[in-house]
Parts: sequence; structure tokens; C-alpha cells
Amino acid sequence: MKFLTSSTLPPRLLFSLILRKSNSSSSSSTSLYKISELFPSDTQNSVKIQTFKKPISENRVLTQAIVIRTLLARNDDPVSALEYYKWAEKNRGFASGSALGVLLHILVKSPEHLREAKNLLNHYVCSDSVLSAAVIVRRIVNCSKRFGFELNPRVFNYLLNVYINGHRHRDAIGCFRTMVICGIMPWIPYTKTLLSALVEQNMIGQAHDLFRCVVLRPESYDCATVHLMMHACLKLGQVEEAQKYFMEARGSEIKLDASIYRTAVEAACRKLDDNLACFLLKEMKEKGLVVSGNSFTRVICTCVKQRNIVDAIKLKDEMIRSGRPMNLRVANNLMKGCYMHGDLNCALELFNMIKDELTPNEVTYSVILEGCCRSGDMERVQEIHKEMKQAGIPTSVCVVNSLIKGFLEARLMEDATKFFDVAVEAGIANVYTYASFISWFCKEGMMDKAYTVWDKMIDKGVEPTANVYNNMILGNCRKGNMEAAIDFVSEMLQKNFKVNVVTYSILIQGYFNGSESEKALGMFDHMMSLGISPTDFTFNILIRGLCKFGRTAEANVRMKKLVEMGFSPVCL
Repeated sequence: MKFLTSSTLPPRLLFSLILRKSNSSSSSSTSLYKISELFPSDTQNSVKIQTFKKPISENRVLTQAIVIRTLLARNDDPVSALEYYKWAEKNRGFASGSALGVLLHILVKSPEHLREAKNLLNHYVCSDSVLSAAVIVRRIVNCSKRFGFELNPRVFNYLLNVYINGHRHRDAIGCFRTMVICGIMPWIPYTKTLLSALVEQNMIGQAHDLFRCVVLRPESYDCATVHLMMHACLKLGQVEEAQKYFMEARGSEIKLDASIYRTAVEAACRKLDDNLACFLLKEMKEKGLVVSGNSFTRVICTCVKQRNIVDAIKLKDEMIRSGRPMNLRVANNLMKGCYMHGDLNCALELFNMIKDELTPNEVTYSVILEGCCRSGDMERVQEIHKEMKQAGIPTSVCVVNSLIKGFLEARLMEDATKFFDVAVEAGIANVYTYASFISWFCKEGMMDKAYTVWDKMIDKGVEPTANVYNNMILGNCRKGNMEAAIDFVSEMLQKNFKVNVVTYSILIQGYFNGSESEKALGMFDHMMSLGISPTDFTFNILIRGLCKFGRTAEANVRMKKLVEMGFSPVCL
């Protein structure tokens, strides 16, 4: 019979003969690694994968050193390395340790095996491992140095992404920080995702700190990252911090886009800095960036609030020239700006334009009615209010209060009373509705009518404000009814209202008017003992009162002391 050599036998038959011989031997099990050496190089990989499935001897522990040595032998074969690692995991005594780092470095070298690297990290992190993210990052770094692998940032960024996707924000922060310390910069998409997640969780402080880790390296962050942090600041009302982020980015090599400028404009408008807001719009245009209609609207409204009606109108014209149509919010604000500037005709022109080109709403009518009331044009108020009713727009309590105040100032009591009665019957009257009448009657000395409105307010369950109390105190003081005034003060204290300098000034003047100078001085000293800071008006009441009753020497002493305190009392 011809002798068969290993080279002439089929691999399966040779494999079965070797195993049969191994089982009959009195020695210990033949090493699986030596078996593999019997096969030719072209079939070696497939046999290795098969042999990993065979149980290892119970007397042998698979050490980490063996696993690492075997993985390193398969450095150029990620498939074989991964199969071996999976087999090794199932054996007694296996501990991933540095072996995981070795396998990860082998996998990320191959573009075809990046998914396996991600899955491996996800499985490891989701296991019961008690290691912190910082420790894991350092182990992988040490592994690369120890076994001569190039430090591939993919491994660490994949690890960071696993923590982010798992909503493990604290671990993600630890991973991020350790990466930066080790000179491995997190990728911009993962950085933005982490910062966004921290912002959503109101972990703004941690987001600030992480941003500072990368801001020193311009290549590691972009305009969108800065925009994200600015938005986070505005969310918490930290306007100055948002502006600081913008200025840092503006001074860097980052090319700012329209979105970051829009956010900077919003920040300026929140601070009511109309000059800065206008400057930013101008800079946007110079850079060729498109100014949105919303940015125009914000700045126009800010200019109106700052009574900068000239720039507001200029921006309105520019907005229209740029193809942005006039909107109701801009028109309403411009109307308000015009009448506050003393130009009711301009406001009326805008109102007519709104009726022709837009659809006026409740705010539109409220603004123009208030403007007419302030100008005392009550005849036009009646006409516009009639238009408002015909348009089917209900009269809100804000409109009612404006009309009542306007009619009272025009001394048209009948018209004011008509709107007051309608508001009370409709159940829309609030404390300011009652306050307008109470204030008017108290200042006119009509205390009987003031008490009638007060009683009606209390019966309707409307709680008076400190200002309403002060008006009732003022009315009684002017009538010389100091006991009633003091009763209202006591009631204020019982309801935990703060008796302020206005209340004391009214009482001091009331006592002087009633020729009770000692009580007036006592009230002033009591106010000072409570630590309530007086105003120049309060001191003037005091000095005038003392001079009126011939107490000039005392007035001069107090005046000298008040001047030393920085006040400016004037004795007439």
C-alpha cells in the first residue's frame, strides 16, 4: 500500500485522524494551536475558526496573555481575530482587559469592520462593567502604546457615541474630558450631540465646561457648536454669556453664518440694546448674509421700546425693499412708537395702511385706541371703537381700561362710567378697572364715590393692590381723615403688603396738612427706623412742613444732615 502523507490527504480526513489519535493517547490533550500548524497556509484560517469551538481542557485557564498573543498574531486578519475573541469570551478565566483594546485597534484599521468595532464597544459598555469611562479610555490609550498600535481616534469617538446614545451623560462627560487630556479631540458631530443633550437636560454648566475644552482648538468646533451654546445661554436668560460666545467666535477664524448672527441679534434685543442690534444687521448685510424677516421685526420692536422711532422706520423701509413684507407685529409696534413720539397722525396713517393691506387684530385696535386716548382725541376713539365692534373683535379688559382712563382724563365721566358698568356686568373688570375710578375720585376729593367703587370691588372678590390702598390713603389724607387713612395702612399690613416710601410720604403730608407737625415728624422718623429709604420728594415735604410751622431752625438742622447723606431737599 502506498504511504499517504499529510499533503496527499484531504484536510477533513487528516483532521479526524489526528483527533482520533489524540483521544487514544495517554498524554494530555494535544494543543489546538499545534494542530493548526499541520495545515497548509491556504487552509489555516478556516480551520482555526472551527477549532475555537472545541472545549478547552478543564485543567487549563485561558490567560489574558495567551489571548493577546493570539490576537496580535492575527493583526492583519480582523475576521479571524474577532472570531477568536468571541470564542475566548466563552472560556473559563477569560478577562477582556487589554485584549479588548487590542481587538478594537485591529478592527478599526479595516474600513469593512468599523461596524463590528462599534457593536463590540456597545456590548462592553452595556455589560455590568464597573469601570468608569475615564479608566476605559486610558486603558485603550495604554494598549495602543504598549503593543505599537497607532492611536486611532475612531475607537474613542465610537466609545463616546455609545455613552451619548445610552443617555449616560456623566460617563460621556468623563469620556470627553479624558479624550481631550490624552490629546484625542472629539469629532464635531459627537461634540454637538453631547452638548445638545446636556442643554436639553439643563446641564448648562457642564456644557459650558466641555465647550471650553475644545474652544482653544479652532479645528475642533464650528459655527453650529457656537450657535448651540448661544442658544443654551438664551434659554437660561444668560444674555451676556451668549454675547461672549459670539464675540469669541467673531474674533476667531470661524466663518460666521446667518444663524449665529440671528441669535446675536436676539441677544442684543433681549438687552434692549437697539444700537448693537442695528449694527449687527448692518454687519450681516456687509458680509452678504441674508437678514430674515424675524430679525428685522425683532430690531424694529426693540427700537420702538427704546423710543428710537427714526431707526425703527428706516428698518421698516429697508425690510420692505429687501422683499420682506410688512407684518402685523411691526405695524402695531410702529403705531405705538409714533404716538409715544407725539405723532398721532403717523400712527393713524399706519392704522389705515393695516386696514388696507393687512387684517387688524385686537392688539392693533388696542394700540391705536390708547394712542388716541393719550392725545385726548376722544371723538376719534368713539369712531375706532365702533369700527372694532363692527369687525367682530371683542373689547378686552385692556381696551376697556384704556378707554376709561382716556375718558376720565378728558373729564367725560358719563362715557367712562358706561364702559365701567359694561366691564363689571360682563365680568371682565380687573383691579386696574376699579383702580382708575378710585384714583380719579380720590384725587378729585370725591371720597363717597371712591368708597362706592371700593365696596363694589371687594364685593366682586377683586383684591386691591398696594397702589389702590395708597390712593384711598391719599384721598382720606387730603380730606383730613387721618384715622381712616391709618386704618387702610393697618389693613395693608395685615395683608402682608409692604408699606413703602410712597405711603409714608402721603401720611407725612397729611399730618402737616392737618397741622399735626409732631405726628408728621414721628411718621418720618418711624420710616427711617424701618430702613425705608426716603426720596427727595419725601424730604421736601418734611422741610416745607417744618418751615410752614415756623420751625426753621429744626428744618435747617435736618436739611444739613440730609445733604450730608446725599439728598437734595429744597425748602420753599
